[in-house]
Amino acid sequence: MTNPILVTGGSGDLGREVVRRLVAEGRPARIMSRRPRPADEPNEWARCDLKTGDGLAGAVDGVSAIIHCASTLGRGDERVTRNLVEAARRAGSPHLVYISIVGIDVIRSFYYDEKLASESSCRRGSGSSRSAPPTSRIGWSNWCPVRRRGGCRTWAAPIVSLWLPGKAARTFRAGGNLTPENATGVGTFEEFLSSRV
Repeated sequence: MTNPILVTGGSGDLGREVVRRLVAEGRPARIMSRRPRPADEPNEWARCDLKTGDGLAGAVDGVSAIIHCASTLGRGDERVTRNLVEAARRAGSPHLVYISIVGIDVIRSFYYDEKLASESSCRRGSGSSRSAPPTSRIGWSNWCPVRRRGGCRTWAAPIVSLWLPGKAARTFRAGGNLTPENATGVGTFEEFLSSRV
């Protein structure tokens, strides 16, 4: 059997989807979470706190790769990523995939600044590094950011126009968070929203 792939934040929204896809492809997954393992969870589980490092050495031990989906929502992402990178190095430097966001290098906000600093921690901490262009996937590097356009949650509420001031909002309006050269959809965002309301 091959070594598992560690998914940090594996019990969260993004992490659960990553684990589901890994398992569907026949790859063993080890879920890292601060929460205790649910009784019905079939995958390996590593209880760990990335902020304190409790359980981190055991979580990264023996994994073939790490997909870093955990987030502090901007309240220490760089620090927890640095903790993970250092633990990965001590464990033999398995491949590390950092899930990032399109546009963080051009849109200024405290959360995006933390994500960008986390990317830098990954680059500084890996034996070899390569920065992937937005929306690409690179499997052979020890580190690569994967910037994907995010999914949407829909609410049963009316959609209203709302003008947002400021530099970050201006960058969003200018398309700083979009990747038109790698568009994968067949319809517009407006068409998507109208089909949901």
